[in-house]
Amino acid sequence: MMFPFVAQSQEGQATHCADIQLTPEELVQLPYFGLSESQLFTYSDQLQAFIDDASRGSSSCGVDKSYVYMPIFIYDHTVAKLTQTQIDELMSSTNEIFAKLGLKFKVFNSCRLVAPNSPFTGVYAFGANFQPQYPNATNAINLHIVETVLNSGGYYNITGNNIVIPISTIPTPSSTANNATLAHELGHFFGLWLHTHAYAPDAPGPGFSCYQEPVSRTKKFDLLQLLNPICLYVNNTSFFLGRRMCEVTGDCLCDTPADPCLTDKVSGCTYVGTNVDMFNTPYTPDTHNLMSYTLDACLTSSGPPTLSPSQKAVIAKTLFGKQDFIIDYNNSTSIFPDQYEPDNADISGNKNELKIGESQCHTFHTTTTGFALIPVATMSCGDEVDILILRRSQTVSTLTLSVTPDPCVGKVTIFNLLSTGMRGAIAQGVIQNGFDFTIPCNIANQGDFLVEIERRPGSDGEYNVSLSANNPINITGDKYFCENQTQPTELTIANLPQGATVGWSSPYFNITPNEDKCFVNTLLSNGTNPYVSATVYHNGCYQQFTYYFTIINPDTAPKLTIEKTSLPCFPTAPIGCFYVTNYNPLYTYNWTTSHGTIEKNTGNQFCVDFGSTYSSTMKIALDIISPCGNSVISKSYSIPNKKCEGVLGLVIFPNPTIDVINIAIEDKTEQPGGYQIFITNSLGTILYSADTPIKTFSLSAETYEAGIYHCHITKGQEHIVESFTVGKM
Repeated sequence: MMFPFVAQSQEGQATHCADIQLTPEELVQLPYFGLSESQLFTYSDQLQAFIDDASRGSSSCGVDKSYVYMPIFIYDHTVAKLTQTQIDELMSSTNEIFAKLGLKFKVFNSCRLVAPNSPFTGVYAFGANFQPQYPNATNAINLHIVETVLNSGGYYNITGNNIVIPISTIPTPSSTANNATLAHELGHFFGLWLHTHAYAPDAPGPGFSCYQEPVSRTKKFDLLQLLNPICLYVNNTSFFLGRRMCEVTGDCLCDTPADPCLTDKVSGCTYVGTNVDMFNTPYTPDTHNLMSYTLDACLTSSGPPTLSPSQKAVIAKTLFGKQDFIIDYNNSTSIFPDQYEPDNADISGNKNELKIGESQCHTFHTTTTGFALIPVATMSCGDEVDILILRRSQTVSTLTLSVTPDPCVGKVTIFNLLSTGMRGAIAQGVIQNGFDFTIPCNIANQGDFLVEIERRPGSDGEYNVSLSANNPINITGDKYFCENQTQPTELTIANLPQGATVGWSSPYFNITPNEDKCFVNTLLSNGTNPYVSATVYHNGCYQQFTYYFTIINPDTAPKLTIEKTSLPCFPTAPIGCFYVTNYNPLYTYNWTTSHGTIEKNTGNQFCVDFGSTYSSTMKIALDIISPCGNSVISKSYSIPNKKCEGVLGLVIFPNPTIDVINIAIEDKTEQPGGYQIFITNSLGTILYSADTPIKTFSLSAETYEAGIYHCHITKGQEHIVESFTVGKM
């Protein structure tokens, strides 16, 4: 016997919380039944070993191999039909939830079928059968998107790998409502067939049974328990006798807290229910668990979502039981589809554009079988040809279209788009040692082009296609212009073709043109973004350039002050750090110190070790030189006599930061030995740990998400913690 459908609803919209009660014969079909936690965890280790296996091959497309990938086939039963943006947002938000859960896999939309006359366009009722009109893809997740799902947020059918969700659960850039629905249903697909509240009635009372999971993780079914009147209907009592109750009730996983069903019992991600179990113990459920009926916001905006270690291990076990779904780079028939799928056009019919200077990676991969049986559906699952568009280019350079050689590519054809709307082939070649085609500038100026790259029959693989300008022209020169400067600024056009002519002009400057050069003499009008423009003519082609300047007043300094990150204290922590406000990289910042050794000088940051003995003449000085060459400001800062207090001190700068933190330890212990350093996030998770003998060093923060972090320094029995903030540009 196989399981029937599994229901799911978000935002407390479920009409009931009781899943069907399973017989012993059904319980043993659970993918993880009878496995201890230690046995389950071996699957997590195997999945990580698979990810870490360097022998899995490589990807010329640069696919991140620290993940495994799962294809989703989308059946669009909606009235208005989904946009590509909606599909992209659905995949992105789902993968974001997986990433927050620490799961090393991603889903992607590899195929889409539009069903214009679908009988499921209206309200989808529980248990309605999509077959035989829409036979399942045998090696993909089958996702049906409908207008409405009756009494629920979504369904998963174990026997057909079918997931059904309503269009209302698809997030948009302006609304993330219900965007955890697909992730929850995928949890069922990945082996978590049962909810955390499985078999739990809404409240104790009639029907309150042995099947409701108790809070205890150790209590076992005994004979006395099974003879209780509320358990009299349980068949095959010998099956339950002696088993831990958490192993055969609830979700049958003992490291997920017992759950009385969270529908209408969660407020602001806090459990507000008053339910007790059969032993009169109050429930303390996990209101962030992906497989519960918690509020959607507790899995997204008010997250992070959670899964227990056993739940993650079940997912790993299921992945290895669905090998056809895992994208294995050792298997040439299982290639990660590129981001441009379907490759012929997006959902609005717009061709994928290849721009000058751009290189794109594309794939050809085997189409999932079974779809030839769907005559009523509009299909976009074929992968026999990739079509790119090259937009009209105003250039005097020739362009080169290159396609790297790969066994999966059969033929490349370039078409120009005629005024009649017809296509005329201007180049064609069979891939052997690669394909390179030069497009003269006069042809590039005429209009758009289509590039058709055909798959070699029966071949899968990856290839790169690029469009580049040969000897591209550009203007070089200073990016700033000083008011009242006496010497002109020289601009030069690099790579100017022989025989080309140049027309220079500017409404802002007095200029002296001289073929490939232009001398910018004086400023006439200081408007917003003043510029000099140039138009290059060659062989009937032309190309326009605009060169923008930043205007500098040589006598005006940036409005700044010298601020202290930390002051030194004497005699044991004599390092002081300073910075300037309103730092402008166009200016040169010359820092000097009267005493000590400079530890750091980056222009806007300055650190000095002043030594253990204080002097009343200690000071630092800053001289700012404008881009025009003159000194515009000089400032000094006298160092106060500050005596050290405490044992360990810690300075972190810059704070906030976007890419790196500098750490300076002030040590007054006067004891030998180094330091232990730990970086933790706001949840207490250790992100970095090391032993170091030095007091000043730098750490990268580029991989940290925006948020607050804590730096812990330990030496012997002494410990200090300082916080820092990471922001992202």
